[in-house]
Amino acid sequence: MIESAALRQFVISYFLIHPTRPLCSLVNKITKSIHSKFFKGEIVFLKSKELTGCIVDTTEQGYIVEIYDDNQIVPQKEEVKGSMLLRKDSATKNEVLTFLLGVTRDTPLGRVILGSAVQDLGIFKGQRGSAMVDAIPFGVQHEDLAAIEVKPTWQSASVPDKKTEEAAMAERKRREAMRKSLLELSHTPWTSQSGLFVVNQRILSVFGFLNTFSVFLNVEKVSLESFKTALFAEDYKDRVLVPVYAKLIKAVSHERRKSGKDGLGELVQIAAESVFGNPKLEDLVKALGEPEPSENPAGFTRIQWFVGDPTSKNWGAYMKSFVYDVANLYEIEVHTKEFTPGPQTVSSDPLSRAADRLLFLSFLIEICMVGLRFRSYFDTEIETFKDNETKRQAIIQEIKRIRGEVASTGLTEQTHGPLDAAEKALAEIDAQNTPEVIRTQIGTYSDIVFLMISGDIFYLVNKHFFVLEKASWCALIALLETEAKKNLNLIEQMKRFMRLV
Repeated sequence: MIESAALRQFVISYFLIHPTRPLCSLVNKITKSIHSKFFKGEIVFLKSKELTGCIVDTTEQGYIVEIYDDNQIVPQKEEVKGSMLLRKDSATKNEVLTFLLGVTRDTPLGRVILGSAVQDLGIFKGQRGSAMVDAIPFGVQHEDLAAIEVKPTWQSASVPDKKTEEAAMAERKRREAMRKSLLELSHTPWTSQSGLFVVNQRILSVFGFLNTFSVFLNVEKVSLESFKTALFAEDYKDRVLVPVYAKLIKAVSHERRKSGKDGLGELVQIAAESVFGNPKLEDLVKALGEPEPSENPAGFTRIQWFVGDPTSKNWGAYMKSFVYDVANLYEIEVHTKEFTPGPQTVSSDPLSRAADRLLFLSFLIEICMVGLRFRSYFDTEIETFKDNETKRQAIIQEIKRIRGEVASTGLTEQTHGPLDAAEKALAEIDAQNTPEVIRTQIGTYSDIVFLMISGDIFYLVNKHFFVLEKASWCALIALLETEAKKNLNLIEQMKRFMRLV
């Protein structure tokens, strides 16, 4: 992780100058630039004096360094050549990529920097940092599949007058009434066998990715209930997870051929930190329990997991061989019981089984997500989505125009044909162009987070998930439109995800 504020600021500034450059090329350029020089504000180590200092300026010969010496009351400034300095904070390609993925998001307009990252580093003066509240991570944003940006409320130094207090009270009552009405819409509670939020969140996250990018993985879409049941099952008789594991390990093998053995090692390191080292998944790792690794596992024969196609009979050997290579070639620990090389070890505890499978699936998905092959595929999908959305908006305007004519003159031969053709064209685009490719979060109202997962609208309240019945979709829009001006952005996003005109 890049700790230096100076290096973080440089990475973000470089991204802002070259926002359209491919991510891997961008990481290479940034890393090369960092390794070629030092930056103002960076903490460095002076070889000759064995002291640390801070770079305050640059010169033709080197750098002006403010030296920290316990024997000096006031820090001394000295010009030092770059060859006499050592960087205190590291900035490897892995660290630069991890940092960029954490402070940027993919949008219909391309990859953009989070406003909070720019503000918190003070790149633009006069801006304050924003508060971030964790929601649910989905898809490639890993939108960590997503963080919800909550605008801070700045308190005024002046004492509010009575009218201001009354207006604020009325606004709170209005929003509370709307919140209550939204929660009264027909819905169904959704949870897993464990009932734990971290498990429910991760199930939806993994399920959403697998279904959204089923074409890339070449897997058939499954229902949420069958996927959930398979995670807790004692065995793999229902065969729901077997093809998913097989296609994911195949995707990882493709990445190995594209990036090389060392390149894959870098991706595995990033994925391991994102999953097994993620504080948000700490409870899931604890639920798994500690596996018992063996240096010479009995009953295990390593195979070349990156050659050939896993089948319904040998897919387990592929998984275990992959885990074995990760541990021995890259010295990275994979938290799993089922796929630890050796005899099959399936926990008798349903929660431990689900945690094991969710973590391992997340690990494989993360490797794919940061790999070159998926990034290339995703960039193409984004471009296709943007093009189709432009076409969609033009068709919607045409439909509205024709409907306006129908409202005034009635349906005629001149309007029936064009209207029918436009509606069919819209249906075709909507069938192949879903906003879930971009993100899963629709928007928020008060503490309600609206999500679209595999064609269903979920909402998250107080760490509980609910599915909004499709019969209530129009009622939801109608309710928000009672205060259209205040809810304009949310209404537009809702209609966009619902694919309404």
